[in-house]
Amino acid sequence: IYDWATQTYTHTGADPNAVNGYTIQVGGGCGLLSDPTPVLQNIRVGLQAFPPPPNSSIAQLDWNSWMRGNDSTSYDVWVEAPINSGNWTQLGTTMDTTWTDTVAFCGEWLNYEVRYGAACVSSSDSGFFSDKTPPAPVVFDSVTVAGGNLAAMSWEASSDSDVFYYRIYGILIRLGHRRSRRNTICTVI
Repeated sequence: IYDWATQTYTHTGADPNAVNGYTIQVGGGCGLLSDPTPVLQNIRVGLQAFPPPPNSSIAQLDWNSWMRGNDSTSYDVWVEAPINSGNWTQLGTTMDTTWTDTVAFCGEWLNYEVRYGAACVSSSDSGFFSDKTPPAPVVFDSVTVAGGNLAAMSWEASSDSDVFYYRIYGILIRLGHRRSRRNTICTVI
């Protein structure tokens, strides 16, 4: 590039399915060259789904470092759900080049990316996932007689990200009897 003010370049022949490495040297007067910069490379994400589709509920991601020989980079891991929706959510940050995501979606195609800084975005990789783990039980903390035939109940909110409703069962226990009967009395959405 023969314009000293240029600060960007787009490589039009880059292989999107490979790790492409680049270094820059600066040429000066008298044919002198600077030392080369460290080798920077695009981040290529690989995705493994466990167990195999269509029952995958764990996404195992791995990727290469953005700079050869650098293991002190903080990477942000992102998921797009559903695929091609534009709804990207940051899952977390890691110093490693691997990430395990336990999926909380019921039958969705998901896209994953890794990002470093504001300008470095990895390739995307996608897979079909379906959550096979039931939500954890909530802490059911009180039942109060609220007058007449009313019973007021409360519980702590679920910490799971994929809760759609709470189902409340009434269990009729007659004093002096050993039998009980369970009926669904309400579904709270």
